[in-house]
Amino acid sequence: MAMFPIVSARHAVDEPHRKMLFASLGSVTLMSFAAFLMYQFFPEFIINTLIGSKFMPIAPLLGKFAIIMGMYSLINVIINYYLSIQRYSMSFIPILGSISLAILLYLNHSSLEIIVNMVLYNMTGVFIVTIITGLIARKIRSTK
Repeated sequence: MAMFPIVSARHAVDEPHRKMLFASLGSVTLMSFAAFLMYQFFPEFIINTLIGSKFMPIAPLLGKFAIIMGMYSLINVIINYYLSIQRYSMSFIPILGSISLAILLYLNHSSLEIIVNMVLYNMTGVFIVTIITGLIARKIRSTK
């Protein structure tokens, strides 16, 4: 959230701003990795501490949940970066991903594990498409 106004201000006066994107991505990646380690290796502790032992059956899914949240956070940083430099077309990627996920969940929601796996695959796809689209857009702009 701190990145948006800084990048926007730098972009407005034509100052370099890409380093801010990489710094934000780096910090989010580090925090996401730390969360993944906690969720993956100490799920029982987290469940007991936050919501109680009656929810212990979700323990095997917490690592995947941490990966999903990490990718969501990274996508959020990337999309906010593009919004801050007034490249609005990138915001359609998560919208399309959300629509596809809603359709997939409507078609198959028979267990919590299936739901988590679908969200994980969807988020992975959105993450990959966001990265590739950003790289292609950068290459197109640099050739102009």
